Amino acid sequence: ISVNNDSIACYGDIGVSTIQSTGLNSVTRNVICHNEVGVLYDEINTDYYGSVIANDVGAISVGVYGWHGNKALSILQKAYEINSGMINNIASSYGTSGAYVFDSIINGADWSNYIPNENVCSCIKSMLLAEAGKEAQDEISLEDAQSYIDICTNNGLSDRKSIAYCCDILNQYGTASFNSNVYGAGSNGVLFGVSESMSLDDIYN
Repeated sequence: ISVNNDSIACYGDIGVSTIQSTGLNSVTRNVICHNEVGVLYDEINTDYYGSVIANDVGAISVGVYGWHGNKALSILQKAYEINSGMINNIASSYGTSGAYVFDSIINGADWSNYIPNENVCSCIKSMLLAEAGKEAQDEISLEDAQSYIDICTNNGLSDRKSIAYCCDILNQYGTASFNSNVYGAGSNGVLFGVSESMSLDDIYN
């Protein structure tokens, strides 16, 4: 079997319960992770789970997918859902910074333009590195990959390589990237006009 055979799926399961990390879903997650943190998801060590960039083009981004703004907050909320006591204990150990993060998790906050200070970043990193934080990222990364795949197939794509590539674009530029006039002033999404008849090279160009 040639090493570039698309049918090969040699990706380990990470123990998530909602979506199995197999096939195209796993390949897509690996592509996204490689572009975000520089390694395939299956090669991630603990440090990557704790990634926190305070100002990533105007807002916080976190974790193995570089989840941005309010999506970053949703990862912490998922971690709290998985183990509220663990996340509460971490928050309590960071004083007022932890109290702010905890309040944001519980009551919601607008992080679309939020740039945290160093102490808040440390608190968030600790939450991301906790078992609940890692489990949240494992689960949400697969869910996001599947949602991107669904968007691609709904827009007529069937070629696996094209789908994986376009999924990475959806992660970077937003799930409306296939649509017209999503950026204001008549500017189309970066994947607007992409069709099944295009090759991967055509889509890239």
